[in-house]
Amino acid sequence: MSDRHYTDNDRYIAGMLAAWEPSDSIDTVAKANAAENMRVAMARYGEHRWWLSEDPREVAFYQLHEPILLITAAVFFSAVATLVGRDVGVGSFFCADDLRSEATVAWQAYQRDKARGIPV
Repeated sequence: MSDRHYTDNDRYIAGMLAAWEPSDSIDTVAKANAAENMRVAMARYGEHRWWLSEDPREVAFYQLHEPILLITAAVFFSAVATLVGRDVGVGSFFCADDLRSEATVAWQAYQRDKARGIPV
C-alpha cells in the first residue's frame, strides 16, 4: 500500500474514531486497538478501498464479508438495505450467514446487470 493511502486511511480512521461518543467504556487504549485493527483490515484490500466507495452496494457486500467494521453502523445498515432491496433491522444480523448469502446473490445480480449495461 502506498504512503498516500496509509495517510488517507489514517485520516479516515481518525474521523471514524472521533465520531465515537466519549464514554468510560471507550478509552484511549480501546481506540488505539480499534485503529490498529482497522489499519490491518484496510491493508488486506490494497488499492481496493471499498469503504470509500460511493456505491452502497459495494460497501455493503465487502463489509458483510469483513469482520472489522470499517464504516459507521448507520452507513452499514443503509448500504445493506440498498443491496438486498429491503429494510434490514438489527435482527437480520443475528442470522449473519443468511444475510451474507442473500447479499451475495444480490451482489452477483447487480454485477451482471452492470456488465450488461442495464441501469441499476
